[in-house]
Amino acid sequence: MQIDIKGKINEKKLAYSNTLLPLFEAIVNSIQAIEEDNSIKNGIIEIDIIRSTQKELELTENEKLPDIIDFAVKDNGIGFTETNYDSFNYAHSTYKYSKGGKGIGRFTWLRAFRKAEIESHFKENGQWHLRKFKFEPTKKGIENHSLEQVNSTKVRYTIVALRGLKQDYRKWCNNNPEDIALKIIEHAFVYFLNKNCPRILINDLGKTIVVNDLFNLFTKGQVKAKKIKIRNNEFDLSIVKLYSNKVDNKIHYCANTREVTFDKISVDIPEMDNFLYDNEETPFSISVYVEGDFLDDNVNDERTTISFSKGDVEFPDGN
Repeated sequence: MQIDIKGKINEKKLAYSNTLLPLFEAIVNSIQAIEEDNSIKNGIIEIDIIRSTQKELELTENEKLPDIIDFAVKDNGIGFTETNYDSFNYAHSTYKYSKGGKGIGRFTWLRAFRKAEIESHFKENGQWHLRKFKFEPTKKGIENHSLEQVNSTKVRYTIVALRGLKQDYRKWCNNNPEDIALKIIEHAFVYFLNKNCPRILINDLGKTIVVNDLFNLFTKGQVKAKKIKIRNNEFDLSIVKLYSNKVDNKIHYCANTREVTFDKISVDIPEMDNFLYDNEETPFSISVYVEGDFLDDNVNDERTTISFSKGDVEFPDGN
């Protein structure tokens, strides 16, 4: 059975509130590509922001940054080997099933962007290769594929460039690089708890943000782990003190190690619509990240919603 890629992309729309989801999918793919080869001790992911005016600007305080039109995500993971390329070719591939992969994350790229351009320099069977192709909203999906043996520098890299953010999504895209860094932390929070988390950099207009450093700065190591059981469902909680300049008291529901949705705590506890203060009178917010098999089993394919059937999960009185 063959799949019409254009039809698959048009099957479901990407909500404007999830405009950054294609970027998150590319970043998680990079993390998993680095994890796939245990020999990589210094994983690194670089995210280049490309704007409609790609020059360094002296912006005034109130001047708006140019629109973001592209993201390019580069990693030093295992690359598009024959196995990984074959997996990319199959919708609903089960290759990453053990890591929660549903085989359709790449389709979100083309719901918000015109196309994706992939370039991968990798070593397989003792030989270096360079693979290039485009992923476009066509019937085949993969266009202009090329693979060649090369004798170039022995540096492994893969670049996924998300090209042409569609006009209707641009106004919904976080435009400030620090805001994007915080959204990456929210989405991939569980990965940042791992001491082997790759170093993630954001390059924008000649400046670089180290996302891992922001994670350490904003959490100050104030993360507590707790397990709870509701009926027959067990959940792992990571309770975080978040020292940022934005009120962010939320419960984040995660599936397969990444955030899917969240609730504002203030909806149920109105007093939690402002900062809390520690013993040194420093303001902070509380974020709770929830993981569990129930959430993994009930997330939709796009990882945008979790189905909570009435009565499945009901917190006891007083909790």
